[in-house]
Amino acid sequence: MTPVEGHTSLKRDNYSSAIINTDADSYNSYMSQRDRKLKERQEIENLKKDVGEIKDMMKLILDKL
Repeated sequence: MTPVEGHTSLKRDNYSSAIINTDADSYNSYMSQRDRKLKERQEIENLKKDVGEIKDMMKLILDKL
């Protein structure tokens, strides 16, 4: 692999010419951040679903009054 000029953690694959990031710490940090954001989105979706269910229950209660 050939080093990319100006970037210590980037290398160019001589066979495919792809740029490869060799900094495992930044990759792991990115993956952790990505997983955290996915979990947050899922939690928000669950909360939206719960609020919808609560609204439906409240409507049923009000209809019975």
